[in-house]
Amino acid sequence: MDWISRLENETPSWCGLPDQVNKMMLIKNASDMMQKVRMLNAQDDVIRSSPDSNANQSVQSEASSYGNTLKPLICDWLKWLPSPSSDQVLKINSNKIKHSQLCEESPLFRYFSRELTTACDLLWCVTRDLEELIAVCDGTIKVTNHHRDLIQALSKGAVPSSWRLYELPQSLLTVDAFLRDLKNRMVHYGDLCKSVTKNEKFTTDSIWLGGLFSPEAFLTAMREYVAQVQHLPLETLELQVCTEDDYDFVVSGLQMESGEYVEHKVVPTQALSTPLTNLKLKWAQAQEQQSPMLKVPFYLNSNRTTMLCTLPLQHEAQDANLLRQRGLAIIAWN
Repeated sequence: MDWISRLENETPSWCGLPDQVNKMMLIKNASDMMQKVRMLNAQDDVIRSSPDSNANQSVQSEASSYGNTLKPLICDWLKWLPSPSSDQVLKINSNKIKHSQLCEESPLFRYFSRELTTACDLLWCVTRDLEELIAVCDGTIKVTNHHRDLIQALSKGAVPSSWRLYELPQSLLTVDAFLRDLKNRMVHYGDLCKSVTKNEKFTTDSIWLGGLFSPEAFLTAMREYVAQVQHLPLETLELQVCTEDDYDFVVSGLQMESGEYVEHKVVPTQALSTPLTNLKLKWAQAQEQQSPMLKVPFYLNSNRTTMLCTLPLQHEAQDANLLRQRGLAIIAWN
């Protein structure tokens, strides 16, 4: 303790942290607090008219107690979601890919077939549940245990468990944020459908890796596809960042935390996170690198519970330990 008390007032960089670490912690705490406030506001809007738990309560009285609060919210949520015609387009393209000869030959097309099927099923499930809840509020159908579970979750502003078909980051735990994100994912899948079916091969400007339901499966499918086309052993391929035009795919919507990617090198930064736009990636055989490489963890979201892979990136040799101490990472969803 005496040694600690004799220490001078050092900056956070003395122990490997950014100089603005206090500001970064305040930003994170404020984001968490706003997340909780949004959930409390959504719960407060419904709790005033929540139904009595009396078992003899009629369906009409139970439904009418929700109609004034839940029904307007549900109608707004339905407006956010893509129209049934968009869902039908996804189904048609999913069936077209599934029954094509390319799906039998290419692991990449098999992946997109599964992904589009999941997207259609989730959109149909969410739309059906919301439409049934409107009928419950109108008193035209009988309330089931499934409807009660939906009402209990939505009245708290939370995402129902039956809708959680993929890992949700902390910022998507409210139903409003979840439905907006689902809409963005459906738009992304619609663009992927056009790029896949246009020339019967995978050609797209960029792919939103964090917007896929199974991004790990996409990376695996792309790895198998490259090994199949180039006749290379699968275990010899590693994911690399390209500086030229010999890339396999382009990833958008990425964020780098505790670092910045400048001129194809990772450098320390005082910012909490920096955008990574249109990162060119490819699966290639590992080769001995002349410049120092730092393996940066690639996480699905800021929760850092699911790591997709590691990416070797160039850096200055003197910055290696500092970048590790600050927890350098790439985030697919933001």
